[in-house]
Amino acid sequence: MGGGSSKQLKHRQPEGKERTLSENRSSSPQRGTSETLHFSDGNQKMLKPNGDIYSNGTRAGKGQWVSKTRFVSTWGQGWWIGEVTQQGMRTVWIPHSRRDEQKTATCRHLEKWTVTPDLTKFGVQPIKSTATLKSTAAKNHASKPKKNTISKLTKCAICRNSYTEPCVECQASSLPLCALATGECGHKYHQHCIERWLRVRSMCPLDNKDWVLLSNESPTEDECDGPETERVLDEDAGLANPD
Repeated sequence: MGGGSSKQLKHRQPEGKERTLSENRSSSPQRGTSETLHFSDGNQKMLKPNGDIYSNGTRAGKGQWVSKTRFVSTWGQGWWIGEVTQQGMRTVWIPHSRRDEQKTATCRHLEKWTVTPDLTKFGVQPIKSTATLKSTAAKNHASKPKKNTISKLTKCAICRNSYTEPCVECQASSLPLCALATGECGHKYHQHCIERWLRVRSMCPLDNKDWVLLSNESPTEDECDGPETERVLDEDAGLANPD
C-alpha cells in the first residue's frame, strides 16, 4: 500500500483513543481548520486541513469552507455540505438543479443557507446507495401527522424556510417566490425543493409515503409562523430530533 492516501491515513490516532469532533474543537473554525476532522454520516469521513475529503479511507474530493462553520464540496451530481456544530458535523447531499450547474455554479451561494443543521430532524438523510435506502426505509419511517397538525405547518421541511420566503434555489438565482406543491398526504413544500428531493427519492420527506402531487399554489401571508411550526412538529407529529 504505497499510495499517498494510505500514508496520510496513518496519521489517525490509535483505535479507541481518537477524539471526537466536539472534543477536538474549542471554537468554530475560521474558514478552515488546522486539524483533521473525523466524523460519520453513515460512512466514516475525514476532512483534511487542506480541504481533501476522505470517505471510508478513499479520497473523495476537495472542498472549501464557505463560512465559519460550513464546508461545501462538489460530490457526484450535487453538493455535499457539512455543518460544524457543538455536537459534531451535520451533513446533507443536495442534487444539482440543472445538468450544467456542476460546471457553472459555485458553492458560495450556500454561505447563508441555514438549513443543514435541522434536516436530520425531519428524517432527511445524506444520499445512500439504493440497497441501503431500501434496507433502512422502515427504520427511518416517520409517523404521518394528524390533519390538524398538517394545517399548522408553516415551513418547508426540506429547506426549512417559511412558505412565504424564497427557497434555496430562488435565493441563489434571485428568482421570484416559487409555488407551493401539496401532496395527497397533505404536506407542502416549495416546488423547487420537492423537485430536487424527488430526483433522489420518490417519497414524501415527512412520512415516506409515495409522493403524489395534488396541487401547486401560491403561498398566503398567514402561512408564516416559524415557532409554531417547531412546536407542532415536535409535540403533535412526533417528529422531534431523536437526540
